[in-house]
Amino acid sequence: MMMSNILLLVILGLFVDESMADIVVSQSPSAQAVQLGDTVSISCTVSQNVLLDSTLSWYLQKPGQALNF
Repeated sequence: MMMSNILLLVILGLFVDESMADIVVSQSPSAQAVQLGDTVSISCTVSQNVLLDSTLSWYLQKPGQALNF
């Protein structure tokens, strides 16, 4: 019984540690100059698995303008 309690605490500790770690989102390229009508490809990577209840969203921000949601 004591061993199962210790194992449960270790598992919970790992879960809490993982869930509190910073998630880093990287975009490539970070900026790209294009002409009107050009096709643009942007790739995104995340530093760790994202939980099912988390949401990642893309936002557009043109130079000198506010974020477009």
